Amino acid sequence: MPVRVFITQGTTADCTQADRLIEGLDADYLLADRGYDSNAIIEQARKQGMEAIIPPKKNRTAQRSYDKELYKLRHLVENAFLHIKRWRGIATRYAKNRFFPCRCTNQMYRSLGKYLVTTLSKCDRSQG
Repeated sequence: MPVRVFITQGTTADCTQADRLIEGLDADYLLADRGYDSNAIIEQARKQGMEAIIPPKKNRTAQRSYDKELYKLRHLVENAFLHIKRWRGIATRYAKNRFFPCRCTNQMYRSLGKYLVTTLSKCDRSQG
């Protein structure tokens, strides 16, 4: 799950906010998609002691290598966001009962927590 979240306008490119997101983080790896493949992001990750697991853009003149097996784990984060989006429609609807959104939001977090525990335990078993 993300450690930090910054809300930006819909037209703001995600990679422009990456330096703020990873600043001061202590991690071994930085997993991101091709949209984050920039020399500045990779260099900042390197300075912070992280290995950047970012596939190179197809238009890069010098293609970089990356750990493809470790990159496959990025789908766990994507699935978590899809899980949140599934509940978004329910949690943000107007209802006659004023406590309806609060109850749905609590159910969403419980459901998301259950998903993460299950997914992470499966991941630990497969690597152990």
